[in-house]
Amino acid sequence: MKAEGESGKLTAQGSEETGWVYMSEHAEMASSPTNPPVARSAAAERMRARRQRRRDGLRCIVVQLRETEVDELIRRKLLQADARNDVYAVRDALHAHFVRQSDA
Repeated sequence: MKAEGESGKLTAQGSEETGWVYMSEHAEMASSPTNPPVARSAAAERMRARRQRRRDGLRCIVVQLRETEVDELIRRKLLQADARNDVYAVRDALHAHFVRQSDA
């Protein structure tokens, strides 16, 4: 059953006979409790990155380079001599080498 309150809005009124409670169209619904974000483990992050690489058509592999191969990247001016121990710089130089070879 609904009753009109002083403000003219419909209010909730219970019916003891039926056990039902009617809510007004203006009643605010309490939002469901939100769970805090779950921190992902390092293993989950690695798996997420692996799946994204696979979707992007990439593969992650480990490549062993000889010092002479790193020297060759430096000789071809793909790598700066002072960055020979920087794995990210060596990786980028190797990528640049592959791009040059595919363009040739």
